[in-house]
Amino acid sequence: MQGRVYQPTPGEGQPWSIAYHSADWVSGARRRISRSGFSTQEEAEAALARAVADAEAGAVAVRPAQRSVTEFLEGEWLTALASKDLGPEVVERYRSVVEQWIVPHVGAMELGRLTPKTIEGLYDTLRAPSTTTQGPEQSALPNLRLTAEVLRMALGQAVSEGLIPRNPADVVDPGPDADADPAPSRASGEARNQ
Repeated sequence: MQGRVYQPTPGEGQPWSIAYHSADWVSGARRRISRSGFSTQEEAEAALARAVADAEAGAVAVRPAQRSVTEFLEGEWLTALASKDLGPEVVERYRSVVEQWIVPHVGAMELGRLTPKTIEGLYDTLRAPSTTTQGPEQSALPNLRLTAEVLRMALGQAVSEGLIPRNPADVVDPGPDADADPAPSRASGEARNQ
């Protein structure tokens, strides 16, 4: 794959731009991608090298999911879990985590725009007192580990389905204070192996 580095308006002090082609992983269509605003030619060349490497590795070839986190979790992931041999109590526990702890905080976001920083913010919110439905001056710490595990499993499924290129929950640690939580049931291991 090749690309080019250029200055749209030639001259000293003018910004540099890059352009390259990438195949969309989902549709296979070839598309032109350009970025601008690089201060120097060297900065633009380095950005082009990274972009081309990522495109060849498929890191940017996935079309961002247009559905919200809520639409994916409630409309697809939980529905798929219900058809697996996990047991109704496990699916209901996961549904409760999704509805009570994930959807109220990040449910309206587009699935493809969910980042590690957003997930860190979710975990910070769940750690904070008085921000949960648990009542005054209580935090969601008892549910933080399970929330993190449910989110990691669900986003792993989104990666498997080609909806997002990487699982942003994989790189976020809910923290040692979440270890007070009782471990998720046997189903988390089973769901991960599905």
